Amino acid sequence: MPWPGHGHLRMEDGSVRVGVGVLGFAHGHVGMYCAEWRAQPALGVRVLAGWDHEAARLEKAAAEHGLRACATVEELLAGPDVQAVVIGAETAYHADLVERAAQAGKAIVLQKPIALSLPEADRIVAAVERHGVPFTLAWQMRVDPQNLQMRALVQSGVLGKLFMVRRRHGLNLHLWPNYADLWHVKPELNRDIWADDASHAVDFIHWLLGVP
Repeated sequence: MPWPGHGHLRMEDGSVRVGVGVLGFAHGHVGMYCAEWRAQPALGVRVLAGWDHEAARLEKAAAEHGLRACATVEELLAGPDVQAVVIGAETAYHADLVERAAQAGKAIVLQKPIALSLPEADRIVAAVERHGVPFTLAWQMRVDPQNLQMRALVQSGVLGKLFMVRRRHGLNLHLWPNYADLWHVKPELNRDIWADDASHAVDFIHWLLGVP
């Protein structure tokens, strides 16, 4: 079933324009997305509205990025100018937010890890399939220029047959003064920091070589 939102995103000149709402600013990358979209209007992405269960975090993000601050998830999803959402809330909120966004017919970009448990991940998959909305996890490494070139080399066959790939992914957590207090390491909000960032390495290898 084609996504009903697709038709009104494409302009008469063939370009694409999409209005984006942000559901949760817990994940640090979300602020960078907003800044880049505002700095590069030619991309066709207008980030318009935001919601967060923490009022102070919402107020700060709305002021910094010029967003319409929404008091509820329903208010943001009801906006006719919002065709897609970026979900940057803590992992514990993912399944509920995806279900609500999918029901509202919004395209969804979800921060990783996908969920706290397999049953929650199953809820996400079921909601996306039931409502037929575009969905992706936020694998930004798939669009890094050096990674795209690496993948092109692998797929071209110029490197020959690959027998082993080593992927290193490091974080300078020892330099984070408040690391122990972050939501990333609280089991009720997130899997753990390993699942949070090792997911990048696992996805990268699957994307580079294909899923076995």
